[in-house]
Amino acid sequence: MGKNPLMSTQRKAAQYILAQILGGYIAVLCVYGQYKQNIDLVTEQIMALAKGDAAAANPAIFSPFGPAGILALYPAPGQLLRYVFLVSDECSLAERC
Repeated sequence: MGKNPLMSTQRKAAQYILAQILGGYIAVLCVYGQYKQNIDLVTEQIMALAKGDAAAANPAIFSPFGPAGILALYPAPGQLLRYVFLVSDECSLAERC
């Protein structure tokens, strides 16, 4: 009996998806390593402005304008969800090309 071509395709698709996820993690690690000193400096400044209160500092840190915005695509405040998905799809297509 021959091999099932569907199983071969599913295996290749799973390997491709895992490779894309691994590549994304490696890219984020490279960016983090490159900008770690700057990220730490900005985070310290935001914490100083919030007087050490992490709950007050988190909205500024984890935003498109904070240091976490370097590593992730955060939607702008008030941005419609359909546009967030549109940008996400465009980024996915750009990675494939």
